[in-house]
Amino acid sequence: YLITQPGLTVAVLDTVRPGEAGGTLREDQIDWLDALCQQSTEPVLVCGHHPLTHPGDDPSQQAFNIPADVSEGLINLARRRDAFCAYTSGHTHRNAMRTRADLPNVAFIEVASLKDYPGVWGRYDVYESGMVFSVRRVLDPDALSWTERTRHMFAGTYGSYALGALGERSAVLRWR
Repeated sequence: YLITQPGLTVAVLDTVRPGEAGGTLREDQIDWLDALCQQSTEPVLVCGHHPLTHPGDDPSQQAFNIPADVSEGLINLARRRDAFCAYTSGHTHRNAMRTRADLPNVAFIEVASLKDYPGVWGRYDVYESGMVFSVRRVLDPDALSWTERTRHMFAGTYGSYALGALGERSAVLRWR
């Protein structure tokens, strides 16, 4: 479905595969998005629950993502359509952001979980020439207390995995 705002169109895709950890995109979804990006006079922010798989991704994480061949279809769409400005997702419960050498002005974003450490949500401020992406942390003391308890999951490794580097929690994205 679509959300249209002055200066930005948000395209929301259902990436869920019932009963599976990883997600997918159907061909009709990619065709719909391709037509939208071709016709759009505004940048298009694409949202899906599952992140894309990129070359070089940790194989142990790929089972939680959209498969590589399907991801490549969406990346090819971004190459063809200048309106495609970013793909944002969750699912992995970590903050991560990347660009690609062949798509330096397109961001692929993962936003950490609101219910676990670091307890954040993504914010997208839209301007004429681009967008500022940042994460914001919950402020309620009870929520903060809970997120701090979850920081040490998975033998103490979860905190650094979920938080991500500063550059993965905020960025200025310029339109192409």
